[in-house]
Amino acid sequence: MAFGRFATTLALATLLACPVAAQQRPPRPPDGTYVYQTTVDGVAFANGDVTVSSQGSNVIVGDASTLPTRGIRVLTTASFDATTLAQNGYSADVTTEAGRQHTSASFAPGLITLSMPGQDPVALKASATAPIEILTDSLAGSLVLVLAELHALHAQQFTLAVTEGGVTVPASIEWNASAAHPAGVPANDQAAMLTAGPISGTLWYDPATFTVDEATVPSQNAEVKLLSRAVGAVAAVAPQSLAGTWSGTIPFLGAPQLFVLTIAQSGAMLFATAQTPYQESVSIPLQSVSVENGRLRFAEPRFDYSFDGTVGENAITGTFTQHGRSYPLTFVPSSLGTRDLVGSWFGVLAEASLPLVFTFARDSEGTLTATLDSPAQRAFGLPVSGVSLTGKHLVVTMSGLGAVFDGTENGATIDGTFTQRGVPYQLSLSRPYAGMSIAIPTPAPTPLPTPAPHFRSIDVSFSSTGAVLSGTLTIPDGARGRLPAFVFVHGSGPGTRNGAIEQNPTFLQLSNALSNAGYVVLRYDKRGIGESTGVATEDWRILGQDVRAAVAFLKHRPEVNPNRIILLGHSEGGTVVPLVAPSIPGVEGIVLMAPPAVSMSQILREQSVRMTPAMYRALLTAFSSYDGEDPAVYIRKVNVPILVLQGTRDIQVLPKDLHHLTDAARAAHKRLTVDMLSGDDHLFIRVPPGTPSDGAEYQIPSWIDPRLPRDIVTWMRANQL
Repeated sequence: MAFGRFATTLALATLLACPVAAQQRPPRPPDGTYVYQTTVDGVAFANGDVTVSSQGSNVIVGDASTLPTRGIRVLTTASFDATTLAQNGYSADVTTEAGRQHTSASFAPGLITLSMPGQDPVALKASATAPIEILTDSLAGSLVLVLAELHALHAQQFTLAVTEGGVTVPASIEWNASAAHPAGVPANDQAAMLTAGPISGTLWYDPATFTVDEATVPSQNAEVKLLSRAVGAVAAVAPQSLAGTWSGTIPFLGAPQLFVLTIAQSGAMLFATAQTPYQESVSIPLQSVSVENGRLRFAEPRFDYSFDGTVGENAITGTFTQHGRSYPLTFVPSSLGTRDLVGSWFGVLAEASLPLVFTFARDSEGTLTATLDSPAQRAFGLPVSGVSLTGKHLVVTMSGLGAVFDGTENGATIDGTFTQRGVPYQLSLSRPYAGMSIAIPTPAPTPLPTPAPHFRSIDVSFSSTGAVLSGTLTIPDGARGRLPAFVFVHGSGPGTRNGAIEQNPTFLQLSNALSNAGYVVLRYDKRGIGESTGVATEDWRILGQDVRAAVAFLKHRPEVNPNRIILLGHSEGGTVVPLVAPSIPGVEGIVLMAPPAVSMSQILREQSVRMTPAMYRALLTAFSSYDGEDPAVYIRKVNVPILVLQGTRDIQVLPKDLHHLTDAARAAHKRLTVDMLSGDDHLFIRVPPGTPSDGAEYQIPSWIDPRLPRDIVTWMRANQL
């Protein structure tokens, strides 16, 4: 866990103590609820509701905290031996808009081990000169029992183990420190000074119960205050535990929208997140959640919604209100088993932040079938070629997409890996309950308006090796005779005829502009994508066969001059085009948009900072057909005019590498034109000055740079194409 630069400092301020007379059961803060607030530079940094409760031979401290300025919610639970107050357990769940991280700790003499899913354990060893080791974090819950713990352990020199970053710090305590008594602190409170590394802090506490009333770290201008306390046995939250995942549907605008509520519980404290799979790809921490007198209430002011419902034996029934409108909403517990898969399961590809929904059914013979939805890409009902369920092991094969999901039941989820064209993504599927249908939103219109068309569009298809490719042909109005024609060649990934990013359909916009300028354009769905059949691949030899098939198709169109065909490739297409162009009769020019100028392996190395190691290795395999292919070598073999277009803000194909390609072409005396489009990114979207180009802009509908089609038309006319 990491809560910011003050996290460790604030944690250090929690470990101040003084000696008192030994008792059979050490003195400690009484059972009850304690509300703390942490401020830094006078601004609220964290708010914590802490419960202390006796449970058998242990004392349990639960802390539900929010860090409002950072959008973070944290639920921690720590357990202590009731006789010695030695800590024997710790767990934490940190939820941000990026998801949830779980941390747990195990305890042994002089050793605390932190564990997080998917990461190696972190061993925090006590110093040989300070063998007593105390675990803390930056939250108010660390204040509640740690003083009593240090008193019971007779600690003056000890090792502080801090969860943030997994570090240990030698620490010492000065008992009964002299300090000016702050206003508002009870008169009988005593002060202690903690020194840990270069940082010192003062803690004011009740010497009878070791309840902390205030802690300060002057060097960081940080302060922790106890705002209120309610001493007494911690009451049960509800007739039964609400911890777990609940789900229901809201009849929003006539279409049911899935709402998933996940609740964690510690003592009297509740902590919850909400997810609407077709609207947010991550769980959103709720600002407030409570159960009183059998009613569950929660609210999220950032999205202006709230819920008020009655907790029943098997459901929570109530009303969901958003923007002043109310809808009935009933939550039911999530189904736990995978034995009957029938229904919809959803998850998010971890590395790609892409939501997916699998819908399983059984045919008349009882055989499992399935379809796949990718709502963010507006792709619904994608075929699944095979479903295998053996015990808890599920394998879903999508041969048309070149993809497979391999997962194992893990309680309420099916956890595994979604692999497409050799690239692995972590995917965890969950479902509300068996047989639930998830609403499919109406596909949005074209993200951007297009100029008034002076062309007609027709759907076409043509055969290539092992596939039928579907596309769109745009033909200028009033054409006389046969016209020059473009074939658009995709970049890497699941590109459709409109381009690789649905929100920014580069090929659609560029096609419209070129056909308005008097050129025929053929663009098609990549094999295995959209309406095209076949198995998706990144093998340039197969993609090259598709380009040849597209050219052959155009040559038989009556509107097209068979000897004036231009190949236009974007990104990976900028590599495929010069590899195949010399062997295709009728190709009279090539346009390379953001073409790789160095080897594909070097391109992947440059992009690897945004990949996991597994993704990097898988992409090396997926693009292995390019091994040994040097763009500087094959560009020399192109004997037709070449136009190279490159955005200066491209982070995927770096502008600094372009000279490797263009220098080679010029050295071979090629008819080369190079246009550097200042401020453009990889999709030829203009990035405003001072705004980072990090790929996030790909998801915001934008016009392509108008210089792009203008430069292509100018080059066509200059070369009489």
